[in-house]
Amino acid sequence: MREILFFSLRDDLPSLLDEVEQAAPLVYFRMGQFEGSIAPRFLRARDIPRLGEAAGDSTSLCDRFLVTLRDQPVRLRPVGAAVRERNCIDQLWNPDSVTLCPGGLWKGDVLLHGSIATASDSAVAQALMRRYRRLFKARFTRVRAFYVGPEAAMLLRMGRRLTGAVQSPPEYDLKPPS
Repeated sequence: MREILFFSLRDDLPSLLDEVEQAAPLVYFRMGQFEGSIAPRFLRARDIPRLGEAAGDSTSLCDRFLVTLRDQPVRLRPVGAAVRERNCIDQLWNPDSVTLCPGGLWKGDVLLHGSIATASDSAVAQALMRRYRRLFKARFTRVRAFYVGPEAAMLLRMGRRLTGAVQSPPEYDLKPPS
């Protein structure tokens, strides 16, 4: 798995994602299980509701999106044998993709990290990862294993918590470089 870890606020991420979208039109599908055969999708990252706000108190509980080229067919994977049709959207049946977990601010107090990752070696997935990595390197500051956006860097300097989970002890939080 290849992964880019980052901390960003609402103002940090959209312009970076816009630039990725300019190189080639993308589509964002909310990952997970759902009923029926239509997955929630967004043609631009800016259209994702509450981008920059964490949906839970740890990164693992935040929304995730399957990102791929707009002209790339996306396959839904049937799950279970329930009475109602249930499908899953993930990388298992969609190798030409990456995943985006934007992370974000939890209850206005703690900033949870996000990630862009892929489990695939496909040419499309690897090209997307290179494009994201290049832009994170150019626009965000590297602090240990994380890329930190300009707005998130202000929170870090102010002593706010930048972490993967609210429950995590503060000694595991990202600290400003000395």
